[in-house]
Amino acid sequence: MLSEENRRIVVALELEKSKRFFSEVAQLVNLKFWDTTINRLYYAVFHAASALLINKGIEVKTHKGVSLMLGEHFVKNGVLTMDEAKFYARL
Repeated sequence: MLSEENRRIVVALELEKSKRFFSEVAQLVNLKFWDTTINRLYYAVFHAASALLINKGIEVKTHKGVSLMLGEHFVKNGVLTMDEAKFYARL
């Protein structure tokens, strides 16, 4: 279990990765690197989702776990829509 300070650090690092990966998307689209574009989009969303879960004290160890915990903790209570969860799954 992470201390509050370590949780804040890990969340910040996850969000930084998410922003960095997302910032690459426009350039990749311009180059028509479609597979790499989807990869960067996926990892941008994955790291943002991981930050969300970690911030709430929910630790997961796999990509599938992130998807399942998003559904369990954020779709069921209406924070995220089913369409948003499906978008993550499609990526």
